[in-house]
Amino acid sequence: MANKVKPDKKRKAAASSQNSGLDNVFLRRSERVPKRSRDTKTPFKSDRNPALTVIPEIIPAVDPFSTPAEHKLSRLQNWMTLKPGMHETSLSINDNKIRKSFFQSMENAKKDLKKEHIDGAFAMLNCRRNENAAWFHNYKIPKACFLPMEFLHCLLSDDLAYKKEKVKGKKIFNDLFKDIVRGKVYPEKTWGEDVDVVYGITLEKKSNVWIGMEIHLKKKRITVYDCFQKESNSIDIPQVKKLAVLISELLVESSGDEVDKVKMIPFEIEQAQGLPKTKHPFNCGIFLVKILECQSLKIGDMTKINDDNALELRRTLSCEIFNQFVDESFGK
Repeated sequence: MANKVKPDKKRKAAASSQNSGLDNVFLRRSERVPKRSRDTKTPFKSDRNPALTVIPEIIPAVDPFSTPAEHKLSRLQNWMTLKPGMHETSLSINDNKIRKSFFQSMENAKKDLKKEHIDGAFAMLNCRRNENAAWFHNYKIPKACFLPMEFLHCLLSDDLAYKKEKVKGKKIFNDLFKDIVRGKVYPEKTWGEDVDVVYGITLEKKSNVWIGMEIHLKKKRITVYDCFQKESNSIDIPQVKKLAVLISELLVESSGDEVDKVKMIPFEIEQAQGLPKTKHPFNCGIFLVKILECQSLKIGDMTKINDDNALELRRTLSCEIFNQFVDESFGK
């Protein structure tokens, strides 16, 4: 019996459908395109949006430009009017006794902030971070602390930075610096673990004005903040270059490793751009305190830091420092 050629089922089906007057035509599998009917299309599929930047909702407790409450202003005024020995409430910051002259000179618009003023401001900012740790964590604000003024000043001095005796012919840092890095003394934050960024202010010897620094430990970078308006904005500052080497060496030595100065890589140096500038050198202190505070909070709008507003910023800072460290029972 001769082999019969079997008809193509698809063609046969297509022919039968045409003969029957039906509109549907059987397609090859490669020609089939699945389409959802209109009523079953999901409304949730759309072009992917770019990642949104979450802007922290600044709470009053950490707002660098908030106006102090009236009762806080009154507490400071009442304390300033107390006579010596007349039930005067003592005030101390990091075991340093604070007197009325501290606040009087701080609010003097024609004199720059002194070291003790900046230390007081930094101590207050460190306390705020500890008291509002949940807010900083929730908004993923970089872990940071503010250094005491003596740290950078003494680190730049060979007589103060190193021990008198040498070990194996090499200079060894004084224990005080290593204790700060290890978090054993104030501000009691271990570098690289508790904090990733440290902030400090030191005196720029050439122009005799304050300059600020953001020392990023993970990125191994020092960002210089110079708010004094002048012709040259270069960062060719010998002190900063020296610190870039010293801090790198200090971190290695504090970790227990031996410093190899041949292989030691200093921190990179860059200069912050777009900062508020002052025409008056006596405003550099208050400008830098507020700029570093904003930077630590990732606040980009610093328009309120200006010469016209400098005195108000001083008074606000004075009130904030007082109310942070005065006995809570005072004035109640």
